[in-house]
Order: sequence, then C-alpha cells, then structure tokens
Amino acid sequence: WLFAGGEKGLAVLAKTDGTGWSGAVGAGLVNKTSPDLSIFSFKLLPDIPGPVYALHADGTNVYAMTDKALYKIAMTAGKFKSTTPDALAATKIYDCAVDEYMLAMEGVAGGPAAIKARGFIATTKAIYYNTDWNAATQNSDFSPAARTVTPPAGMFVQIMKFLQGGKAVTTGNVVGNLYVTYGSITANSSKVYRYQVK
Repeated sequence: WLFAGGEKGLAVLAKTDGTGWSGAVGAGLVNKTSPDLSIFSFKLLPDIPGPVYALHADGTNVYAMTDKALYKIAMTAGKFKSTTPDALAATKIYDCAVDEYMLAMEGVAGGPAAIKARGFIATTKAIYYNTDWNAATQNSDFSPAARTVTPPAGMFVQIMKFLQGGKAVTTGNVVGNLYVTYGSITANSSKVYRYQVK
C-alpha cells in the first residue's frame, strides 16, 4: 500500500477489494509506469482527523501523527475496501495534553534479538519513546514517567532523525543514534544533540 497524509486526514492507495500490490508492481506504480495503475485509487480513511503531519509503517501497522495525537492502524485489506470496509479500529497510542502538540515521530527498526523496534515521538513538552514499537500490547506504552527525554531548558524540538547502525559495546548493542535539533525563539539559537539508542 501507499499511504498519504494531509489536511483532511489519512488516505491509502489500494484496489477496490482493499489489496495493495507486490513489490515489483509497486515499484512501477510509484514511477507511474505500471499498466495496472487504473485499478488503484486513493481512499480517505475514517477516524483519523487531519492534518496528518507524519507517517511510519513497520510492515504490520501504519502510524499516523496529527497535531494532537499518534494513531496506530493494523494494515489489512478489509479495512481499505472501496465498499463496506471493515472497521478501521485505529488505536490512539498517544494523546497530547491540552497545552501540548506533536512535533515529530521516528520509527526505529529492531536490531539483535534483545533489541526491540522502538517508537520515538517529540512533543512541545518532551521526547517520549516506547520499548517495543511493534508489540500489540504496547499500544499505550509511551510512559512519560519512565521513558522521557527532557529538552534543554527553554528549548523545543525542531527536527528529530534516527540513523540506523552502530557497533557492539560491553553494555549492550548499539542500534543507532537519534539526532535532535532543539531551538529557542527567545535566545535565537539552536543546538543539536545525539542520543545513543540501545
């Protein structure tokens, strides 16, 4: 599938029966050269209020970030049918406080067996992360108390990017580094921080 987010919410490119395409056909679709392009159309999915600012997919779920929440949707063809689709059953896995807004999200693929895939979200208050991005039981596991990275005083997240890769160290396996650019309007300055992800 191809997902697209925008002002009105989240849309998916699929056939009328909700199915997507194989990798070979998919490559052609993206380049607008597939002869099967006419049998695909975009469908606006319900229950995801726009605007959608960022998307992440892990092969099982698609994650949609709006200005106030992060949603998780299991990717199944029945939900993307043109007529009588199955219930979307979107799970809100993070809901901002009244005075809080979403800024960025990053999905981190798993490394060795002991390293689970993780999700990072940045809001106007902090950076939160969960311990297992893919696990169905982790729908609400962005725990501010136990899993929070606090921005430098007076600064907020401008850009957040994860780079995969790393090397084994004595205290565990390094999956990669999370780079965060923080900004301060009053100080007219910004700083880049690097966090090691294990």
